[in-house]
Amino acid sequence: RSRRDSPPMVIPLARVATRSWRFLGPP
Repeated sequence: RSRRDSPPMVIPLARVATRSWRFLGPP
């Protein structure tokens, strides 16, 4: 009960962040 307790909003947010990072370039 640690990774499944995460809200469903973090899943799509992580996918969008990954695409944004690729567009802006990884730090």
